[in-house]
Formats: sequence, structure tokens, C-alpha cells
Amino acid sequence: MIPRDMVQLRTLDPAARASALEIWAECDALLDGTGYCLSLAGPSSCLRTFEEQAALWAIGRRLVDGQWMLDPAQGPIVTKCDGVRHKSRHQSGRAVDCGIREVAPALGMGRFWYDEPDSPSRARGLFCQVVGAFVKHGWRWGGEWKSFPDRNHFELPAPKPAKGGPA
Repeated sequence: MIPRDMVQLRTLDPAARASALEIWAECDALLDGTGYCLSLAGPSSCLRTFEEQAALWAIGRRLVDGQWMLDPAQGPIVTKCDGVRHKSRHQSGRAVDCGIREVAPALGMGRFWYDEPDSPSRARGLFCQVVGAFVKHGWRWGGEWKSFPDRNHFELPAPKPAKGGPA
């Protein structure tokens, strides 16, 4: 596991953290010897503050006369969750953004891949196995979302409330 990933994974909700660490161990074994390793996407790939979520939401948008407007010149939209009206599971520590990263021993870490159309077929195949590991542990994959696929996003649903309770 990449040390910076462990630092971020520690910020997750306790149940999500325990599950993510199991998945990481499984994926480390799965990817051993392939030239790839499981890796978080970047610095705010686990728990996010409101400010971090709002900054991501602003990408691809511009404030005009007090209203947010889509603006492709600002980059592609990266999230539909503004952090206030629509919260991200990252804000509750129950989501990770990850993919696989090329391991180049002489150079350190190489290119980051997930299920992108331009990913090499080998990387896509390995990432599909990573998706399977997350799904097996009860996580939802953002790549299955119809209206706004988020292919490097995984989230652990909130636990269901206990039925019944005190009488």
C-alpha cells in the first residue's frame, strides 16, 4: 500500500475504513506481479470537508450574477454534489476515489488508470477485478450510475437502521 493512501484511509468512517483495508489487502494480492497497485486518486479521495467538496463542485462552473452556470472553459464537471444541498458520501467518510497505478521501480509511481475508454485493455481488465472486490464487500461503484458515471468512485452505503427496538 502506498503510504499516503494509508494516511487518507485512516480518515474514513470506522466501518468503511475496516472494509477498505480488507479490500486493499485483497487487491494488493490480486495485483502482485502485474506492474500495477491499487491507489487513491488524489489528495481528497476519502473524507472531504465542505470546502473541499465545494471546490470540486465549482470545477466546470462559473458564478454569474449570483447564479452558478455551467462553463466548459473551467474544465469538465467532476461532481454533482455541492456539499450543502447534495452531500457527497465523501463528507461522511464512506467513499473512496481510487484506481490502479503503474509501478515503475526506477521511477516511482506511474500513470493512474481506472475504467476510462483510453485505458489500456490490461489496466481495464485489472480494474474490473478491483470493482469486483469492492462490490463483493458491499460497496457501490459509481461507474454503474446512469446519469453521471463516476468510474473511480466507490461508496459504502449507510447501515440500515435496526428494525424493532425497545417496546
